[in-house]
Amino acid sequence: MRKKRLTGIPAIVLAGGRTSPEFAAAAGVEPVEGARALAEIDGIPMIEHVVRALLDATRVNRIVLVAPAHFPSIYGVDLQIESGDGIVESLQRGMSHCQGSVFALVVTGDVPFLTGDAIDDYISRCSELELDCGYSTVSQESCEAQFPGMRRTYLKTPNGQFSGGNVVYQRVDAFADQAAFLREAYRRRKNPLFLAKMIGFSGILRFLTGQLTLSDVGAAASRLTGVRCRMVVTPYACIGTDVDRPEDLAMARETLRRSRAA
Repeated sequence: MRKKRLTGIPAIVLAGGRTSPEFAAAAGVEPVEGARALAEIDGIPMIEHVVRALLDATRVNRIVLVAPAHFPSIYGVDLQIESGDGIVESLQRGMSHCQGSVFALVVTGDVPFLTGDAIDDYISRCSELELDCGYSTVSQESCEAQFPGMRRTYLKTPNGQFSGGNVVYQRVDAFADQAAFLREAYRRRKNPLFLAKMIGFSGILRFLTGQLTLSDVGAAASRLTGVRCRMVVTPYACIGTDVDRPEDLAMARETLRRSRAA
């Protein structure tokens, strides 16, 4: 295990969530909550790829894993706690163990391509901005160049198309004000039209004409939650390349196999 760092921020890893029967069959795991993160990729569970990336990051000082009660212990994790009823309660439990830190990094347990460099770069970008919540965003160009063939959902803007990431930079004491909005946003996170509806009729028109901007989305989220929200673009597509379908799993296994062979 790495030597404890005195600087940096804590990372909260979420390993709950539904595991579909189709994914469970492809992965060889039980179709129970959190099992998707245990799907083996390149010889180790997917969640271990995430933890290893966090261990490699120089701007993360400890790792809090929020997982179901039946979840196995993961090497490198500093604290493992039981998840709550849904992602928002799980986040609240994780945040409660980050008191004393101004910010925390939230990461899902299904991004096996994540790297320490990507994490450090993202934290650096967010720390230079005035915000309470930085939601990671990746351009279509970055996604297709770095992970061709992996399907994503994109929002069309005047500056290109963007997909939401799986890493969030969060002010710890601001999270309570965001909880209600996050419940709805998470439920509809893969519906781009939801983003337009957040900012009313004019937002819908901008969405339909491709004129909705990432700044519009951030401003709407700020207004709805009462905290400063920003969509933060990262060039590291690994931040937004999650594995939640059987075809994603097959491609992730092949991609990492080829990478190791190379």
